[in-house]
Amino acid sequence: MTVETKASLERIIADLFSVYLKADKDTNILRNEIIPVGFREENSNDIVRSYFDFINANPNAEKTTILKKYEDKQYTDPYSIFHDIKVASAAAIQKLRVRSAEYDNVDFFYKFATELLLREITKLDLTITDEPKVKLEDSEIAIQIAEGFEKISSSYSVTNGEVLVYINEIEEPVSQNTHLSYSASQSPEVKIIKQPLFTHLVGKSGVDSRPTVIPDPYQLSKVIPLNKNVTDNYQTLKSFSAPSQIPPPTTQPSHITDQIFHPSWYNFVSSKWLLYRQKVLTPAVESRLIKSSKHGIQTTSETSGVLSSIAPSSDSRSRVHCVDLLNSVWLNHLGFEKLATIKKHYIEGVHNEREAPKEKEDGKSEEKKENHHNDKAEDKADEVESDDDIDMGDVSDSKNNKINLLNVVKFDPERVKQLEEMKKNEDQISKSPREIQRLISTNLLKLNKLRQQRILSAESSKLSEPSKEEVRLYKRTEKLTTLLFELKNSASKPVTYQLSKKIPVLMNDYNGTLPGGLPASKLAPKANRLPTLSNRPTRSSARRRR
Repeated sequence: MTVETKASLERIIADLFSVYLKADKDTNILRNEIIPVGFREENSNDIVRSYFDFINANPNAEKTTILKKYEDKQYTDPYSIFHDIKVASAAAIQKLRVRSAEYDNVDFFYKFATELLLREITKLDLTITDEPKVKLEDSEIAIQIAEGFEKISSSYSVTNGEVLVYINEIEEPVSQNTHLSYSASQSPEVKIIKQPLFTHLVGKSGVDSRPTVIPDPYQLSKVIPLNKNVTDNYQTLKSFSAPSQIPPPTTQPSHITDQIFHPSWYNFVSSKWLLYRQKVLTPAVESRLIKSSKHGIQTTSETSGVLSSIAPSSDSRSRVHCVDLLNSVWLNHLGFEKLATIKKHYIEGVHNEREAPKEKEDGKSEEKKENHHNDKAEDKADEVESDDDIDMGDVSDSKNNKINLLNVVKFDPERVKQLEEMKKNEDQISKSPREIQRLISTNLLKLNKLRQQRILSAESSKLSEPSKEEVRLYKRTEKLTTLLFELKNSASKPVTYQLSKKIPVLMNDYNGTLPGGLPASKLAPKANRLPTLSNRPTRSSARRRR
């Protein structure tokens, strides 16, 4: 067992380095002399910090490359490969600017190399543990691989998790009841609401240990992942009940958007409309009779209620997104596109106007040119035929032997079976559209029969999935229906049909509650108060009775 595991591990390391060498053309991490001789940190979380401490303490230490250590067969476990790749990437990335092309290339190589190493270790661990009668205590290599996998997976992260956060401070609006509780001379205290607004990720690599410098109004936060045990996740998912696709008929319809108020709607500040009094801004009208400029005749006119003013229409001083940002977004996304289309239409119109008078003159000269071109085409055809007779043996079918990867990705074995079944009914399909309709009807009857059998055999509380035969019949019927419509459309009269608007649509049911729901604050009336007031006779009704 130990010999087989060691051989498979050596084969995986050789395959990994064959891939690493091709992926390391732009970064040269494997070929740079960065790794100190004899340096090794067993704690995977402290590899970068220990490396820089070692370099500061021993600046003249002897260094080597990862490729040289691989050629000398010094890598006998996966953790050593991860250790040296992380050290080389951290040393190379310290000299580069964040978000630059070289920085991203080094970060990508570190992520690619680590994730590929983890996948290969997982495959090797599966081959070890799947064999029967294997004792991990007897296999030292298996224990070493498991420990290396645990160290790598516990310390590896895609990014360093740093994010920029902006603290938005707004004044809480004072309610009307608060004004009544204070006197005229005493003003209520203004409450400041602080809300962190997430801006974007810093984009630093997981091996970059340099401190992040940010401008003043922003703050730096770190996202901490929530790592749970596998058993806890399984028990958590097991505690939830299975969602029912069809609600029982006894339940009442639920209103999802009833009394919903998200917390961020109250905290975010929006622009306020500014109101102006028209009587103050509108000039006084002396007379409704206006003299005409041409003849001096007085005509009657009505003044318009719309007032055009240069004053701003809204107040966006405390708004998160200003008007200038909205205008620039519109200009970049829609404005330049509209300008390009207007320019294109204008150039095409001018070009068409210039070519219109030239069409008549070109019509006469085309007849003379056609005879001249036909003579040249015949001469060239004779030359091509003579060349083909000579070079027919050297022609290769390299274009026909190319494989289209798009067709390989879209390959579906079920479609091959569907095509074979369609070939069996080729005689019936090729006769007439009526035979295709008859075949569709037969398939629908079979499909209905299979569906009824599935519903009768299933339990009352669960929905059973359709069988493979039912899915195959459905796809075949769908293909025949499409073929029938194509044949009808190819005829002189196209098929005219209208979709029914009475088809019911199944809506999704969501279990749970939506966030931010505010409870209804309604004062409950006192018992037997409103009925007595409503039933009490008034004075007018009492007088009428008398």
